[in-house]
Parts: sequence; structure tokens; C-alpha cells
Amino acid sequence: MEYNMWTGDLDDLFYEDEYEPSEPRYIFTKRDRELYNAVCASDLEAVRRAIAAGGNVNAVQEYDGCILQTAAHRADEAVIDLLLSRGAEDINTGVDSVCGSAVTAAARGNRVEILKKLLDSGIDPKATRPGRLGPPIIAAAEVGCASAVKVLLDYGVDPNEFSYSMYATPLQAAAKYGSVDTVRVLLQAGAKVNTQGGYHGDALQAAARYGFMQVVEMLLDAGADPTAQCGVDGSALKGAKQRGHVEVAKRLEVAIANYHKS
Repeated sequence: MEYNMWTGDLDDLFYEDEYEPSEPRYIFTKRDRELYNAVCASDLEAVRRAIAAGGNVNAVQEYDGCILQTAAHRADEAVIDLLLSRGAEDINTGVDSVCGSAVTAAARGNRVEILKKLLDSGIDPKATRPGRLGPPIIAAAEVGCASAVKVLLDYGVDPNEFSYSMYATPLQAAAKYGSVDTVRVLLQAGAKVNTQGGYHGDALQAAARYGFMQVVEMLLDAGADPTAQCGVDGSALKGAKQRGHVEVAKRLEVAIANYHKS
């Protein structure tokens, strides 16, 4: 299953106009545009023709990033293979583009086979400059792409990778989405439950704010601190109450009482 990377809760995304593309501006020619359009259509023969006509496989444009990033989001494996064979690179554009890299685009879309292909080509997921969606593992976790998260972990990505963005950790991102599978994958990989930072403060607050009881239970079982004071709501309990998640609030009150007894 693939996910649309452009959807989400705008309450929890930085708005596009908060980003000013960094210098230098990118050169994107008419031939590059033809190549880009062919890649978007996943038209293998059109991609071949565009390259033969002078389209640059490493052309970069603002917002969509490099050609390989576009392919990772929109094209099939045959197009990816062709681009890689012609020297396409995962040119990290950081916040100049939504994903910042092809690896992030593939991970965010849960395009597992394409993600593996990119990583097997020698791209280092740990060296990727975060785009507007954060590093690859956070971008994938934030939309519940458990399979992509697992692949990144298998290729050496840290389950506790810290980001100075909306979500400080992959676990926070997964908790906010309410993805039980992704939370489980991260916890099994050694994700720390009480790391603080980002908009929601910690993973427990992220889950509580959106009423995800099963995730709240998983985090508490893993040792999450229900008394932590952090994040936009101040605490997990406040977040649950402010958004009317009565049962979650009751569960947290019990957890807090037990925490003080221990």
C-alpha cells in the first residue's frame, strides 16, 4: 500500500511559506522538464528519449527536488533502474524540497521495493539531509509506513534518530499517527519512549492528544512517563482532556497515580 505524502493534519505540519529555499537556485532546462514529465508519467520509453535529447538525470528543481526523488515518489522500478544506470544520484536538497531526498520520498510513500533498490545502489540513508518532512525514518513513521521503517532500520538507521523538526523522534511521529505496527517495530528496535522535543513533547503526549488508546497502552507498558511536562499541551493528560478523549484521560490518571506510588 502506498500513501499520499501530501496529505496530513495541517495543525501538525510546518506551512510551506515558512521555508525560504536556500541558495543557489537550481537550473532546470526545457529538456530537464521533458525528462521530469516523462518520469512523472512513469513512461520508460519517454524517459529514454528525454535522456537521449539531453535531459539531465541529475537536474534539480525547488519543491520536487532531484529527478531521482521525483521517480522515487511517482515512477516504477524500471524507470528507477534506468535513471540509476545513467548516473542519477540522490541529490539532497534539504528543505528546498518536500522530501529532501529520493530515499525519503520512497520511505514516505511506503514504496518498499524502490526504497531497497535505492539503498542497495549505495545511497546512505544516514547521510540524508532532512527535507520539510524530516529525515527518512521520521517521514515514514509519521504516516504509519511500518514496512518502510523496518527497511530503514535493517539498513542501519537509528530508531532514536533525533530531529529538530515537528517530530523529535520516529516514535513520536508514529504515535501521532496512531500506527500500532510502526510503534511496535520501533519499540522492538530499541526506541526510547521518553525522549523529549518537537511539537508534541514526547511520544505519549502525541498519542494521547489524538486519542490513540492502544498506542498509549503500548507506550505505558514500555515505560513512558505519564507525568512528563513538555510539548504543546504541557502533558499527555492535558492533551487528552483538551481534545475530549475521556477514556485516554482516565487511563493516564490511573497511570499517574501508580507512577507516584512506585
